[in-house]
Amino acid sequence: MNYTYKYLQYNDTLLTILDEQDTKDNYALYVKRKVSKKDWQSHSISMQTWAQYAHDNKLYYPVTVFDEDDMPHCFISFSPQFIEVKFLDERMFWYVSMNYKRMPDNKIFLCEVWVRRYMHEKDKPLHDLEKDWHLIFTEKGKFTVITTEVIREPTVKMLTEEKEAAHKVNISQNWLNEPKFGEYAYLCDFKQILKEGDLLKDMEL
Repeated sequence: MNYTYKYLQYNDTLLTILDEQDTKDNYALYVKRKVSKKDWQSHSISMQTWAQYAHDNKLYYPVTVFDEDDMPHCFISFSPQFIEVKFLDERMFWYVSMNYKRMPDNKIFLCEVWVRRYMHEKDKPLHDLEKDWHLIFTEKGKFTVITTEVIREPTVKMLTEEKEAAHKVNISQNWLNEPKFGEYAYLCDFKQILKEGDLLKDMEL
């Protein structure tokens, strides 16, 4: 699939992609302790120029990925320690979130995944949430799954269960090369990274 990248921020409260000015205002707050006011002003002529500078210096910057129909497909948030990818549905709810830890030698490691299932009845994500899976990986192959189910009748309550794999799992595919600037396509298909059979085949819960 051909993707288009725009250096704009996804707002999961407003369920929208912010425009250039709002994105710039938000990121000015993120980086005020990381760079001087002079550096921010000189490199933030546009969010794309800021993104290039931030990428080279491992600072905060956003990328919203649009599909061939110009619909938001996912949002990538870069920070000094992590790269987070949130996949968006047609309502602008995120339904898969993948968190990569920056590692030495320009590598990243997929350390956490959240998968959400919705009821498709409400217009706010938390009101519509039915079930949530939180997958946690370590570089040594430890694997933990935290499952949360939302029970709404007669009153709302959360049922949480945590399970840990009895043996190490294969986490070789959790290791990826850190993306080069403007080359994010391989982060945009979670099914090619999060292959359930490979991850879970050796797991005993």
